[in-house]
Amino acid sequence: MLWPNIENLGYYHGRLNRLEAEKLLAHDGQFLLRYTVQQVNNNEQKLLVLSCQHGNQHLHFIIHEIIIDGIGCRRFYFENESFTTVSDLISYHVINRIPITIESGAIIIEPIEYRLDCRMITAIRLDDSNDDQTTTSVVNVLLEHDAEFLAKYLLKTNIRFIMSKCKIVGINESMCSGLELMLLPEGSQLRKDLIIRHECLKYFVITTILKQSDQSKQLELIRKWMDIANQLENSIHDHFGFGSIMFGLCFPRIQDSTMWKIFGQKHE
Repeated sequence: MLWPNIENLGYYHGRLNRLEAEKLLAHDGQFLLRYTVQQVNNNEQKLLVLSCQHGNQHLHFIIHEIIIDGIGCRRFYFENESFTTVSDLISYHVINRIPITIESGAIIIEPIEYRLDCRMITAIRLDDSNDDQTTTSVVNVLLEHDAEFLAKYLLKTNIRFIMSKCKIVGINESMCSGLELMLLPEGSQLRKDLIIRHECLKYFVITTILKQSDQSKQLELIRKWMDIANQLENSIHDHFGFGSIMFGLCFPRIQDSTMWKIFGQKHE
């Protein structure tokens, strides 16, 4: 690939001309990454461009590339500092508030993420019977593994989720924790994504319990989720995962049922 791992960056918009890029930039500090094509001696040459807004003006900067002789290492730069990846180059300017060029003084803060037009997506509705089969398979996995293993796996996926968001906004995970990212302007999308993740996990807990027609299996799943929540809270200290599970267990249809009374009698 011409620019390794470039498509993993959430603010990379692919091929985009100046006017299209400028329509997406509304405030100072906003930026996006794109490529454009120019003709050089009847040959097409692709250029990687950072487009941003600074001082109420739209600016466009070509990302230059140099290959170090002897070792064949590629470096990317604007003016002075060079990096082995485009992501690290962007992260350097975002985190340290270093101007893209001395002359322009342009500071980049907020990435404009690429959005796919939903009209381009074709959906196929699966047979409802597949839902039951999938739920049964998931429930079996939950019941076959111990709570500590499942809690650690949930923690792993939560961390991986946050780290992937760091990469999307161009922040090196070794330079910024999830909490710091959420407090930065760049973290606005992460905050929304975490809320959605919290809701999805909550309803996942609810679904695994209420989809069971066998009351004994419902009680077994409640016990399993409580054990997982206990591991997350007291041993692993993943309070995000703990909160999602507990919100699921506090769902009115679960709390108002007779299951809790029977559960209390069996485990008092």
